[in-house]
Amino acid sequence: MQPYKVYYGEYSLKHWIHLILKKEVTLPDYQRNFIWDENRVLSFIKALKNHSFIPPVVIGSYFDENWKNYILDGQQRLSSILL
Repeated sequence: MQPYKVYYGEYSLKHWIHLILKKEVTLPDYQRNFIWDENRVLSFIKALKNHSFIPPVVIGSYFDENWKNYILDGQQRLSSILL
């Protein structure tokens, strides 16, 4: 079986928002809830605007009744983008 989709490389904020809203990436049950406060979110947005280094988002494809792309690392950052 082939993975549902494989995402590799650098993507725009628009692309990440599209993936999340289309539910092409999901958060696994074992991940913690969103915990960043407003200051942390604003600091992250400022880093994006300044073109600072942002750690990569890690997505893993797993078979769970069908193929799903799970957010393994980067949930706080992706949730902040949506906010």
